[in-house]
Amino acid sequence: MASIIRAIAEFAPKIKNVKTSTMSELVKTIAGRTGLNKGDILQVVNQFKEVIILTTQAGRGVKIEGLATFKPKINLKGQISLSIRIDPSFIAELNAPKTFEGFIENREMIGKTTQDIITKWNEKYPDDPVV
Repeated sequence: MASIIRAIAEFAPKIKNVKTSTMSELVKTIAGRTGLNKGDILQVVNQFKEVIILTTQAGRGVKIEGLATFKPKINLKGQISLSIRIDPSFIAELNAPKTFEGFIENREMIGKTTQDIITKWNEKYPDDPVV
């Protein structure tokens, strides 16, 4: 008997992972869009990181309108990490109709229910059903 997690892992829609953009590519793209030089952009990005670290080390959150909020948190071992909450407007822009250009595996399953995934699994693997 198969688990529902296996069925979801196989049949749920997922974005095909491709090469992650590098800092160099990010800097080059920003330079091309702004006319600023790559060195200045790299310095700004590095300072952006440093200010977030310094501010969260002081126990304060950092809210960047339209992007995200960074808040420090601590675990039982005393290790500090960050909670990063993406701004809803950022997600709305990401989901603008007909703008996604990546490849979606199992695209036909978009809008389907968990039961639809179970049914598909059980049709493909009748000897190992999800019940």
